[in-house]
Amino acid sequence: MASDEGEYMLVPHKHKINFYRTTKVRVSTDFVDTVDPYHFISFPDLLARNFDTRVAFDFLGEVVSTDPMRVIVEYGREKMLMNLVAQDLSGTKIAVALWGSFALKLNTYISQHNETAPVIILLRFGETQNLGWSASS
Repeated sequence: MASDEGEYMLVPHKHKINFYRTTKVRVSTDFVDTVDPYHFISFPDLLARNFDTRVAFDFLGEVVSTDPMRVIVEYGREKMLMNLVAQDLSGTKIAVALWGSFALKLNTYISQHNETAPVIILLRFGETQNLGWSASS
């Protein structure tokens, strides 16, 4: 058990568990799972950064536009990048960047399916680093 006060946290909890080579794990029979696995943030709160930006977030929205997937070189390594715009039910839009296999999977799906069918994105463990949020409605 250690303090979870870093620049980026997957969950909003003050402690984290570290696993080492010598750590032993066993099944717990008395654990009651009452934890909500999602940390949804509304689009207006994302745009206003009205949340702890150190903590990973989730959102659900419709993909309303995508840019062509491109390959960029960062630190000598090639990475796939796809920029898209997602929209919530009220029409609020946010800019999203998908990297690596996520970009490839969405690009493949869009190219193999009807381009007029809606595409819904459930983004888990998102972060605001390197993203240029833009507001529109």
